[in-house]
Amino acid sequence: MTAEVTKSATCEEAGETTYSAAFTNAAFEAQSKVLSDIPATGHDWGESTYAWAGDNSTVTASRVCSNDASHTETETATVTAEVTKSATCEEAGETTYSATFTNAAFEAQSKVLSDIPATGHTPVFTPGMLPTANASGYTAGSTCSVCGKILADHMPVESVQTLALPTALKTINAKAFEKTAADYVLIPVGTITIGSRAFADAPNLRFITVPDSVTDIAPDAFEGCSLVTFFCSDTSAAAEYAEEHGFAHTAP
Repeated sequence: MTAEVTKSATCEEAGETTYSAAFTNAAFEAQSKVLSDIPATGHDWGESTYAWAGDNSTVTASRVCSNDASHTETETATVTAEVTKSATCEEAGETTYSATFTNAAFEAQSKVLSDIPATGHTPVFTPGMLPTANASGYTAGSTCSVCGKILADHMPVESVQTLALPTALKTINAKAFEKTAADYVLIPVGTITIGSRAFADAPNLRFITVPDSVTDIAPDAFEGCSLVTFFCSDTSAAAEYAEEHGFAHTAP
């Protein structure tokens, strides 16, 4: 009797042995039979790998058999996303992305990304005050209404350089006082229009009195200025402009 492996076992299929016998007596025919008696080897899986989709919507798990690279297992799982840290004014929020697989060979996956932009501060402006003969003044300030952080503190003002415009002035032309060095501008009653960039890029400007007669203010009239206090009535065009463009205002 001889035995010969005539089909090797694979990961999933049994191998075969051919058993043969020959006789010296010519009257007897040689005999053979094939048995599937070599157990399948089973897979020898390598380490699992995980590939996240670019938009973090899915994760694909894969593994390859080291016995035969054509034997692979893959599974794509849908990702769930949960906000695990809310964004604040200054810090980004975090999202935790998670995925689980039905194949027990694949481990649950998760990752945390700081992908929620900081909200930024929401400033509330408090008006400044002009100095008097008896007391110092101070500049406008601002505080975040959400987190309470002081964004711009009130700074003391001992004196001001005043720019008092002519009483007959109806229109302040475009760029008329651009980059003025004045701290305080006094616009007379009767003025109607403040033109484009009329007081733009004036870093020293901290106070301006605007009468109710002013009804037309160019959107960029005070571009490049900051922490200016508008002295005006609450129902005036100046008050509306100040609120829209991030300036403090108070009654004269």
